[in-house]
Amino acid sequence: MTLLFLLAGVFGILAVLKPPVVLAFGGNAVGRVEEVTPSRGGRTGHPDPHRFNLVFTYQLPGDAPQTENGLIDTGGAKPPAVGQTVRIRVLRIGGVQLAELRDGNPRASGYLCAGLFLFVWCGGVALFTLAVWLAPLAARALVRDGTAAAGTVMGTRRRWWSRTNRCEILYRFTTAERQEQSAFQFAASNACDAFWEGQTVTVIYDVRQPARSTIYEASDYEVA
Repeated sequence: MTLLFLLAGVFGILAVLKPPVVLAFGGNAVGRVEEVTPSRGGRTGHPDPHRFNLVFTYQLPGDAPQTENGLIDTGGAKPPAVGQTVRIRVLRIGGVQLAELRDGNPRASGYLCAGLFLFVWCGGVALFTLAVWLAPLAARALVRDGTAAAGTVMGTRRRWWSRTNRCEILYRFTTAERQEQSAFQFAASNACDAFWEGQTVTVIYDVRQPARSTIYEASDYEVA
């Protein structure tokens, strides 16, 4: 589910922010009009005499010809004819080229606002899903499948986020490969009263990533 939200957010942001981003950061170039069709808008679906969909081609030095399309608002004037040149903006990101008409989509500012909304919405949903679903599953899998080692508490300290009080536990342990690891984890605020410096604890760690570990006595899960 989180992956779907992330993919939806990425594709939504790319689609919505493409016109304003290319117009703002792209370089000037010249394109050739290949096709002109009236834009159908409004509730009636009738052709809009001011707006036209253009299919245009362009070619940057050393690159193959590219085809793009865009919307132009002529303000009632005649649209550019097939074969006529038009001013465009081209943005290159790695091997990808994005192009927009310089006199392009008149709704660019609306696209920008919608893109920001999608970014905040999809990002917030993804982070919420990660916090309430994936993080507990990962912690449970670590306790269930991890390797146990003796550890020592190095200290505790209270942390505040907004009005929430949490206990940060600092600890150290040695893996089966004789690698010494230092780590920390957050627990409920009363954990600062249950753990003290020098206390011996059981640490569960991932043998493939020893830095990923947890104190068993401070976890919310038990090994059956």
